[in-house]
Amino acid sequence: MKISLLFCFCLSLIPFLVFGEKSEGIYPTVAYGVYKKNKLPVFDVDGISPVSQQNGKRVKLPARTITIERSDFYNPGFIEIMKSNFKGSYKGARSIETSARVTGSTTTYEGNYTASVKAAGNLENLYLVALCLPTSSADEGNKSKENINFTFKKLGTISDNAIVEIDLDVAFEPQYLDTKGTFRMLTLFYSNGYEVRSSASSEIHAYFRKKEETFHERLLSEYIENNSGKTMNYTPIIRFLPYIPPAIFKRQGAIDTTAVLTMDKTGKVRKVDLGPDEMDSEAATCLTDGLKDWLFLPPLKEGAPHPFRIKVPLKY
Repeated sequence: MKISLLFCFCLSLIPFLVFGEKSEGIYPTVAYGVYKKNKLPVFDVDGISPVSQQNGKRVKLPARTITIERSDFYNPGFIEIMKSNFKGSYKGARSIETSARVTGSTTTYEGNYTASVKAAGNLENLYLVALCLPTSSADEGNKSKENINFTFKKLGTISDNAIVEIDLDVAFEPQYLDTKGTFRMLTLFYSNGYEVRSSASSEIHAYFRKKEETFHERLLSEYIENNSGKTMNYTPIIRFLPYIPPAIFKRQGAIDTTAVLTMDKTGKVRKVDLGPDEMDSEAATCLTDGLKDWLFLPPLKEGAPHPFRIKVPLKY
């Protein structure tokens, strides 16, 4: 039996100016930390400490509370990573035959990241977030135990076409040993708290998207196992505003339309049908690509998942 459900809510946001027009590898992010149980966005860096604001005062956020989450837009500008290099090694002996938890100074991982980057546009309050993560876990979307180290570095104000040399040292104790035992560096740039696109954006998109898919797969398995014999409605898991680069949005103009999403029984979007309104082809592609990344828990009928459809109003 075909299940058709109506899912209505309005998505509305004016896209911010960024460089580049392609929608490929779109995953704008924002960094958050926790201060006195309050989740706050990181908007600056003091030395190597992430900083936010609460009640008009600057507060430092504990590094252990930092998370990187999806945002709706990029800040103005672009960072071209002209060249980069990352080298690292373990301090002391280690075994890569086990994934057991290990502690102690013999498991310290030390690395050095260097890069030459060029700014497009004037960038204020710019800082770097370097994610040092294991190679195999990155490839697998971090299915289980994670070894991720966040390192912050303040870059300050950079003018248009300026070239900046980055030299960053990292040192941490991995919580779990990895079968490959190697780490790599993923770099994100933020200005006033929101990500600035860079030549690494596609890689960033691939990494975080894999994490979303892995999370969804795990949640889906638990959902079906824990609801045997039950009849339930669908549940949205990953939703976000599809990003339209400003050059395309300027050409397209305001958008007020609807989209019909067709999901399979795993809750993944298999088809997007946009409304009959005339639309710039590239704007339509941006909307379609973004909506295809939405993820749901499917409706259940007597414990069995079913495909379904929803209707989504879109307003820009």
